[in-house]
Amino acid sequence: MTATVTTPDPRAETGYRLRVYTNQDDWAGLADAWRDLESRDSRARVFQTFTWLSHLWRLDQGAGTQLRLAAVHQPDGRLAALAPMMIQRRLGPVGVRVMRFVGQGQSDFQDILLADDCDWGTALAQIARWLDAVRTDCDRVDLINLPEGSHLLEHRDELFPSTPGWSRDDREDDVVRWVPGGDGFAGFESGLGKRTRKNLRNQWRRVIELDGASVKTLTSSREADTAITDLMTLHQARQHNRGQRGLFRSRARVEVFTTLFKEMLDRGTLRLITLHALGECQTVVTLLHFNATSIAYTLGWRECPQMKRYSLGRLFLYKAAEYGLDDLAAGEFNLGVGGEDYKAWFTKRTRPIHRLTRRRHGLRSRLYDLHERMLAFAYHNALIQRLYFALRPR
Repeated sequence: MTATVTTPDPRAETGYRLRVYTNQDDWAGLADAWRDLESRDSRARVFQTFTWLSHLWRLDQGAGTQLRLAAVHQPDGRLAALAPMMIQRRLGPVGVRVMRFVGQGQSDFQDILLADDCDWGTALAQIARWLDAVRTDCDRVDLINLPEGSHLLEHRDELFPSTPGWSRDDREDDVVRWVPGGDGFAGFESGLGKRTRKNLRNQWRRVIELDGASVKTLTSSREADTAITDLMTLHQARQHNRGQRGLFRSRARVEVFTTLFKEMLDRGTLRLITLHALGECQTVVTLLHFNATSIAYTLGWRECPQMKRYSLGRLFLYKAAEYGLDDLAAGEFNLGVGGEDYKAWFTKRTRPIHRLTRRRHGLRSRLYDLHERMLAFAYHNALIQRLYFALRPR
């Protein structure tokens, strides 16, 4: 039986109704309605889709994790808004209960879904009232990686007018570099500058002249088994060399992401661009595409002596931009969250990524804040990262 919590609507005449789904079986029951909603939200990115989050929930679920899918239904039964949340216990014996988005830590952009064609004021107000009322369930609400343009951010003062404890945190390193797609790849290239453009073109010409060089763009799961394996192998090798554990660090994670990538390929929300040369796969670029927004990642490349003269990561982001802006006609091309220097080669345009938090006063909340500051410090200290991952139990 579906476990739900119904909150009365102060504007009952609108017919909008909030239900909070807490049962694992609710994922399958919401699939069609969820996909309908994501197609009606022009701000949605691939990280809010049912395909992405239903697979990542398999990694998030476990002891101490509780599902909270807050859904606002329109009078006709269709979804108007959806907040895919979970409550996790953090800091071990301290037991801080934190509400966060499903998939946090694996998703660059996180937000609620909100249909363009609904009474969004009513739908958004119901989500906000629910977030404000969950103080009995958790010690903290932590909404991380909110993109510029998030409804929760734009209307924070209206949604939470008298609620103490809400704060907004924008760190300088949390930015997204992006390229507008109106002028296609030609417009993107013209903005690179003559010297950069010449450098990238010359490098690309030399790479495709290598022994056995071939570049492929894979768009279906039938042809992607080897490419997915290569992607995971290259990524893990690169992260190991940096003293980090990597995205595919366990068998369970490999299984989840393999299934996810195959489904995304078949649904047209993922492309894999591969380079084979010198008898081996040298790199695999992932290109996520949804709602005319493309996001590219180079997760790893082979440490091959003959390839050291080429900047494969930078070079293949350049080719991913060509595919996204021309072949997919993306209205916007993103390089993912993070202020890495190499991204400045492609664009000077940046957008901040935001964090909206509601804290409860008390010792546990203060301990959690201290823990967060320590993690942020460690994240920017390479030596501490290496020591942490070397000593952490496998």
